[in-house]
Amino acid sequence: MMRPVVLLLLSMVFALPAFAEHTPKIDPLGPGDHTRTVLMGEQKRTYLVHVPKEYDPKKPAPVVLALHGAVMDGSMMVWFSGLNKKSDEAGFIVLYGSVRDRQDDWLIRSSNCGFANRL
Repeated sequence: MMRPVVLLLLSMVFALPAFAEHTPKIDPLGPGDHTRTVLMGEQKRTYLVHVPKEYDPKKPAPVVLALHGAVMDGSMMVWFSGLNKKSDEAGFIVLYGSVRDRQDDWLIRSSNCGFANRL
């Protein structure tokens, strides 16, 4: 029973460098507001990131994923939620995703759920 587990672990260790090769390098973000892009298939999807004023990259920080409601987008959710202010007070990072079409919502299309998962 132990042999299959060891073989599985070894195969995972040897596969890690291959996965790392295909992982895009992302520059670390400093405090403030940022717009980032992720490729979903052939489509570029953007999201907003708020990094709190007192952020220290040497310390782990919690991340909150803020999903907007129907007929909104990430920038509207920034205003609507007030999470940037709370982020600065409490020290967490906020990600605001946007669906492709304001008439769309997060649950209708699997591509939107995949996008949320990638964030």
